[in-house]
Amino acid sequence: MIEEFIAYPIVQICWAVEDVDIAVRRWVEIMGAGPFFVMRHIPLVNVTYCGIPGTYDHSAALGQCGNVQIELHQQHCDSPSAAKELFAPGEYGILHMTWCVNDVDLEIQRMKYLGFPMIFTCGSGTDLYTAWFDTRSLFGTYIEVYQDNPFISQSYDAVRKASIGWNGDNALRPMELLSEFFAS
Repeated sequence: MIEEFIAYPIVQICWAVEDVDIAVRRWVEIMGAGPFFVMRHIPLVNVTYCGIPGTYDHSAALGQCGNVQIELHQQHCDSPSAAKELFAPGEYGILHMTWCVNDVDLEIQRMKYLGFPMIFTCGSGTDLYTAWFDTRSLFGTYIEVYQDNPFISQSYDAVRKASIGWNGDNALRPMELLSEFFAS
């Protein structure tokens, strides 16, 4: 089963946090991670949770810690969510691990076949299509898959590039500044 399940490399680990700004400071001070690029109140489309259409309001900060991209994820709304299902009020921790696939719809079918139900889907226009799967029985957390495309690949690469030689200054940056690190 392991060969069937882990068909793609894990590219990100995400932590649910109470406050993105505080979490970034902790990751910078304790782990030396960064810099982090934050997007607040990310606009999402086609949101479903457990098959029910809905809305979801969150902010995310992306940074690098060694070879691993870190996402710090703050939910702002009261909508049902994986974070609310995984953590009691005031509790926080690893929310999901991420890999990228060529076809999210095929990955949904593959993961369902392996016994892991899809719990969340969303998009953000043309650059993002993602699905989450309940893999708590295996990992104690969820798996998120992204539709791989040039924007996603360049974004992961840009976060990594920003961390190379970073001296700790300007640890929290607006997401718009990430474009400075895109390949030209």
